[in-house]
Amino acid sequence: MGAQILHTTLIRDLAVAAGAAQIQRDLPVNPISGLIVTLKAANNGASPLIAQFWDDWDDKYTSWRITYRGATIIQGGTADLWMAMALREGQVPSRAQVTQPDNDITSLTFPILFGRRLYDAVECFPATRRGDLVLTIDHAADAGELDTHILQVETIELLDARPRRFCKTTTISQIMAIAGENVIELPVGNALLGALLRPLVFPTGASFASSFGEIALRLDNVELIEARRNWESAQGMLARRIDPTWSQLRHTHAFEPVAGVLTLDVQQDEERAQAYAYLDWDPLNDGAYAVETRGAAHVQLAMVSDQADATASRVLPIELVELGGDGG
Repeated sequence: MGAQILHTTLIRDLAVAAGAAQIQRDLPVNPISGLIVTLKAANNGASPLIAQFWDDWDDKYTSWRITYRGATIIQGGTADLWMAMALREGQVPSRAQVTQPDNDITSLTFPILFGRRLYDAVECFPATRRGDLVLTIDHAADAGELDTHILQVETIELLDARPRRFCKTTTISQIMAIAGENVIELPVGNALLGALLRPLVFPTGASFASSFGEIALRLDNVELIEARRNWESAQGMLARRIDPTWSQLRHTHAFEPVAGVLTLDVQQDEERAQAYAYLDWDPLNDGAYAVETRGAAHVQLAMVSDQADATASRVLPIELVELGGDGG
């Protein structure tokens, strides 16, 4: 018999009030495939039906971090992890009720994965001892459109699994200090499956300017895979992994092309997707094109910025960590 799935509850309906303490929980000791996070809240006043709720949750839960004996395995902000995890198996955050009245409830569910897909007994985090694998969540005051925040976290354990590898997702924050080439150092030692990019400035409104205008990847100063990629094409390739026009961002407007005549029209609000690009170094999900960094002195992203910034842009490298032996 192979591995057995066990869904368990780690946090059930924890009220997350402004000023409450940092949330920290030990994760289960069995091999673990991922977490299922549900963020619950209520409308704070009569709320519009559009997508700024996303920003409220992103501002409320400022950081998610999973550590093993103090070493970071997964770390990122809420919106960055939504995107990074959606790119793995196409599961975008799932939104519940969207209504306007004050105090109406809503919720959003998203996964945090330890592999390239959930329920994979070969690619998940191995068994640990109690207290070794820890989830830490930082949070802030209510952002405005939502209040009465409540947190749920469930775990997906794979009993008797003997994993051979797992995925590591961390965040590099760096200011693009000059208009021109800025170099970002990526981690070395493990194979790199890709990198999620979140520039401070990205094309929007009337401007095509981006903090990551052109993108190159260098392995010990030799260009590899990415040879002066353009931001716009890298961003557009998100559609290979996920539909960038998520159903949660599609909404219908009533407008008056003729006085006294209301007409319904659909508008796509894609800001959530257009702020990101993904450099895919594992396009077939089999590791064939993964960037092997063992023995390398430097793995770098060279970003040609359209402007100098005062606030950091972010890169989330995705590493494939091989375990010693069979599930060691």
